[in-house]
Amino acid sequence: MPFMFPDTLSADIDLTEYIRDFRDVPRFEACCRACPAYGRSWSCPPLASDAGDMPARYRRITVYVTPVDVPPGTPADRAEALLAPVRRAMESRLLEAEHTTGGRASATIGRCLHCGDAPCRRASGLPCLHPDKVRPSLEALGFDISLTLERLFGIKLEWGRDGMLPPRLHIVTALMY
Repeated sequence: MPFMFPDTLSADIDLTEYIRDFRDVPRFEACCRACPAYGRSWSCPPLASDAGDMPARYRRITVYVTPVDVPPGTPADRAEALLAPVRRAMESRLLEAEHTTGGRASATIGRCLHCGDAPCRRASGLPCLHPDKVRPSLEALGFDISLTLERLFGIKLEWGRDGMLPPRLHIVTALMY
């Protein structure tokens, strides 16, 4: 599978097993409904049926975890700016891997980065400008990232406090093939 970054961890497992042990669509769809981006971004639920059914079309999944160290005292509202360069590089490599494996990538959580600062056209009822690049996150597909980190990688998800980011964030992406 594709090289990500020197600190990137990966776990390759049977997709049927990952779906059985780590997916809870009703739970995560409810979480997504509570988000202001629900139905307003092409990378967020409700997903087109072909995206929502994506896991059923593949046999294996490689999950990638890239840690990003956070400078002490970084406010939570700086998370997107801190993660964006790593996200762009990872998503680019995953899209390349799609072509070599015939698989399908899953992006990271958060707003799609492909239109830059422009708002997503979905909120206006318009088609995506980058359907060849935009991918849903594992969460948008109903997968539990906290459980994924703990059981596949032995990593306890850290949360910020008092408006500050934790000392380390983890970007989780995947390639189904």
